[in-house]
Amino acid sequence: MKENVFQRVSLGREQVQVDILQFGDDTLFVREATFQNTFTIKIILKCSRLVSRLRVNFHKSNFGALGIDRDMLHNFSSILNCNIMSIPITYLALPVGGN
Repeated sequence: MKENVFQRVSLGREQVQVDILQFGDDTLFVREATFQNTFTIKIILKCSRLVSRLRVNFHKSNFGALGIDRDMLHNFSSILNCNIMSIPITYLALPVGGN
């Protein structure tokens, strides 16, 4: 894989770089909102299917992003073939999104 193809996002005052969060059967990719990152997520999920023989049900999967316009959000969700989640959400009793 090319270097810097999958751009990280830095969060908080300390600029902590977050890659991926996993819990149980949930996976959260935390990345910059770019078309390249969206295609890379799709490729990672398809490759995981080939290796593990476990399928991702994209119709049950959700996609969300903060700070991007609705048109870009719809484009990203169509690339991934999944639903757009409503933000803010609560994940593992922690609020995500909002202001």
